[in-house]
Amino acid sequence: MTHSRGATAAVWVTVTVLSVANLILTIMAQNDLATTDAVSGLIYAPAPVLYATLGVLIVRRAGNVIGWMLIGIGGAQAISWLASAYAVFGVAHPGTLPAPELAGLLAEWSFIPVFTGLGFMLLLFPSGTLP
Repeated sequence: MTHSRGATAAVWVTVTVLSVANLILTIMAQNDLATTDAVSGLIYAPAPVLYATLGVLIVRRAGNVIGWMLIGIGGAQAISWLASAYAVFGVAHPGTLPAPELAGLLAEWSFIPVFTGLGFMLLLFPSGTLP
């Protein structure tokens, strides 16, 4: 875990870029979204970055597997929400984005890694090993 600085930084930057792209697409698609979806998309946009930031801090300070799980959960959330906004915008404006149906399929199924990761994280908390 001593050589994880570069890896954690790269993953954190990737999650941040995905979250910013999600925020931009959500703003672009806000007229095509239900009001509650648009508001929740804007409010929860920083969540993946916060998960990844906490994960990076845990990996760098404690070298704990919980940190990597938090980074993974943040990445899965960012992918899920970006794919959802991409699909909505692509379907509402045909021809603007390629394969919006495939992105919608990704968005629908990407909740599985998020909830699975949260479940395993609870099993491994706080030491990073099973009790």
